[in-house]
Amino acid sequence: MPKIRFDNFSGGLAKTPWKGTRGSFVALAGLDIHSTPGVVRANQRLVKEDTGGVVEDLINFFLIGNKITSHLHGLSERGNIYRKQRGGAWEVVFRDPDYGTRQGNMRGAVEYKDYFFWTNGRGKIYRKNVGTVNNDPLDWRDVGIYQSIDAVQDEFWIPMYVLDLKLWVGSKNNLYLIRWNATTNNFDFARSLTFEDHLNCRSLGSISSDVIIGFETNSPSVLTEIKRWDTVATSWNVADKYINEPSVNVFLPVENYLFFHGGYGGNIYLFDGFRSRKMFSIPGDFSIFDRFSIRPGAVAIWSGLTLFGFSQETFSAKTTVLQGIYSLGRRDKDFPLVLNLEYIVENGARQPLLNNLMVGSIVPWRDTFYVSWKDIGSGEIGISYFDLNQKCPHAFLETRIMELGGIEVKKIGINYADLPQGTGFRVKYKKNYESEWRDLGRLVNDAKMKQVYAVQSIPNVNTLQLRVEFIVSGNSSPSLRSIFVEV
Repeated sequence: MPKIRFDNFSGGLAKTPWKGTRGSFVALAGLDIHSTPGVVRANQRLVKEDTGGVVEDLINFFLIGNKITSHLHGLSERGNIYRKQRGGAWEVVFRDPDYGTRQGNMRGAVEYKDYFFWTNGRGKIYRKNVGTVNNDPLDWRDVGIYQSIDAVQDEFWIPMYVLDLKLWVGSKNNLYLIRWNATTNNFDFARSLTFEDHLNCRSLGSISSDVIIGFETNSPSVLTEIKRWDTVATSWNVADKYINEPSVNVFLPVENYLFFHGGYGGNIYLFDGFRSRKMFSIPGDFSIFDRFSIRPGAVAIWSGLTLFGFSQETFSAKTTVLQGIYSLGRRDKDFPLVLNLEYIVENGARQPLLNNLMVGSIVPWRDTFYVSWKDIGSGEIGISYFDLNQKCPHAFLETRIMELGGIEVKKIGINYADLPQGTGFRVKYKKNYESEWRDLGRLVNDAKMKQVYAVQSIPNVNTLQLRVEFIVSGNSSPSLRSIFVEV
């Protein structure tokens, strides 16, 4: 009998349910497609941490005092700074004078030269010494305002970026420089560039030793820009003025490339140093009434992949766009760069949060990584960590739609590489554009052939789409090798 087979998973996420590159799928959620090419397993679980009720609002940025303490700190949207010592509980160590107001919202943060630097909505730059023995990093009474720059409106960020031992700060249409002066044993501060009035600094990155500035326009009807500056010339060297988006939200460094997320949808562009071009799109139906983003603190490098938290900024009960921790990367040079919904965030009830999720920040810490998030539907706040001892129980994939021309489907199955005790697969299907998934039912396991399947007559199939859910047990996951359909 003729077979349709899915045995290549290196294409990542497809652009639509009908079209995609070879080996791409409509949905890949909570799955590891990179570690063993040709085999798919459930990824590790993100487990919500019990903060004892201390963490009351969304953390916008995680920072780590690397030299002495390596404690984890979270700077929040209401003006709190939280700290978690190694093996300890969460605690509040600082509150902004504008705590609880929009002006107290932490708009930018970075560690530079053994100091934490951060800004609030009033444009105040604070600093705290966290890396010298003579200045106790556990004592936060020495926090002070370092400089005052431009106050920003609610929706704007103040990006902060370290490049070549210099700290760059973008606020409104200005770029500032903070640099350590070994002669005075203090920091120098100066305004370096001023840009056109309709531009607001939204993101900072780098190519080689050049600083890259991404902007948000004052009007959605105006195209945004990227400027490149060698930090030596009296003005920027390159300007890409034809980016068909209202904003350059965040830069995504991948290998030696610089990508960015543009606008309010799911478009990801490549900036080659001179011009930008659209390369990827998060799949789903994007409404003009929805607003999605990648927040400035929600980008990290983990296991050779660039991770980013894809967030929904406005509540929607109808969105089909999946949110969570995506990756952009590949196994090695022999495989394409692809998108994958790498990790699924779950709430306190251990249910997956795939819609109306806001991801504040991601940070590797010790042998794991942490994620801050908010359910904008229920208002639940959370911090989750990568659990080395549990696989994700919500992992699934969905194939692209197959056009079969009204024939009968006789058998659907999965070839597996490994099926540990207590693990398995649940297969569902949609026939002829049905809105709800049908359960295929019990699968027969042929251990000798390493195959699970269901012999079931499905007549008059014009279109067929499959969904495979991974059943895990503790830290064990089944290993899927291929999916087949016999007609």
